[in-house]
Amino acid sequence: MNKRGFTLIEILAVIIIIGVLLLIAIPSVARYIENSRKSAYVHTIKNVLASAGANISKGLIEKVNKDTTYYVPNECIKTENGVAKSPYDEFDQAYIVVGWENNNYSFYWVSRDKSGNGIKDLKKIDDITEDDIEHNIPKDYIKTDKTIGNTKNINLLDIKDCTTLIDVNA
Repeated sequence: MNKRGFTLIEILAVIIIIGVLLLIAIPSVARYIENSRKSAYVHTIKNVLASAGANISKGLIEKVNKDTTYYVPNECIKTENGVAKSPYDEFDQAYIVVGWENNNYSFYWVSRDKSGNGIKDLKKIDDITEDDIEHNIPKDYIKTDKTIGNTKNINLLDIKDCTTLIDVNA
């Protein structure tokens, strides 16, 4: 009887080695996925802000007054793919904030998606990084009462007021 097989010890050793490899690989893969989502989040926001800024600077949007900080809801920004979305979930609250600062329009972003991820404090377009994305932002946290630069007034645009406000495909 020359039957050869694996002993219980050999099988247990293989299982332990596979378990250790999984303990190392799973966090790395999870980190990679999280970093990819953050990168996609920042890329999406910067594209929307750049497009909106170009339209305002070109004068394609007449509603912008230099004395007012505008909170433009994300739903008011038309893109090739429809309304911009967070890679985590749909936006719950997301605003492009436009104000007159240093003789130029300045563009900021603040957001929270339905999963609680987002950028909770106003961030200027050029300053947004993956490190700014936070998790578990409370539902009531996003404030729409901060003015930008030299502006004195606040105008929180309603979606029905901005149906033709910004079209990034123009």
